[in-house]
Amino acid sequence: MGVTIRSRDRFFLLIAGRIQQIKRGAGGMKIVVVRKCLIALAFAFGLFNSSVVSAQPICSVGDHVSVYWSKPGQEGRWFPATVVQVNDTRTSCFVRYTGFGSEWDEWVGDGRLKRVSAPTPVHAPVPSVVPIPAPAPAPVARQRFEYRVAHVNTQGKNWVFVHVNTRFFAVDQATTRKFYTDLQSCVRGTNMAGDVVAVGVVHDQFRFWGPTQWRNYLSTLDMNWVNARINKKMTCYF
Repeated sequence: MGVTIRSRDRFFLLIAGRIQQIKRGAGGMKIVVVRKCLIALAFAFGLFNSSVVSAQPICSVGDHVSVYWSKPGQEGRWFPATVVQVNDTRTSCFVRYTGFGSEWDEWVGDGRLKRVSAPTPVHAPVPSVVPIPAPAPAPVARQRFEYRVAHVNTQGKNWVFVHVNTRFFAVDQATTRKFYTDLQSCVRGTNMAGDVVAVGVVHDQFRFWGPTQWRNYLSTLDMNWVNARINKKMTCYF
């Protein structure tokens, strides 16, 4: 129970008044008066001292502490942590466990916390005792695609004609553009030099997707021309 400064002052004034009353009523009984005075002062000192002790904070921001953690029904252990926040009454500390993310931060009271002047050796966290953060999601499995390629030199430059599935041309332009960018990256990984052109046949019509400045030239070609020049194979993962 904490005692405010104002209430303590009033308390001591009451004690002084009581002592004066005892002196006036006791006459020559000085020994009794002294004894009662000592008892009253001892009580007052104990009350004051308890208020000072109760006002001491259990932690401060930045303290290195050990925190007791356990699963229900299991024996726990002490683990290192750092105090990142203290509540208004200074009776609870918000701690961050060493080696763990902020999702494991929690408020702990005096019963689970030990202050240390410096980090002390503690048991390393083990899965059976300390909550382990969920593992990162596994990467999405990529699909494998095999392509027939005509790597040729024509019109004074190198070309990489890639025969793609008709689905390449059956989606919106934004998706097709993304497919084309991925296809270019795959070609670069094979060290084939030249402008990349995706080609295919849709409803018996030759379709292509490549450099716009060469559109006029590419429109003069057909799938028979490309098939006659197929000379490589390429594997891509998307």
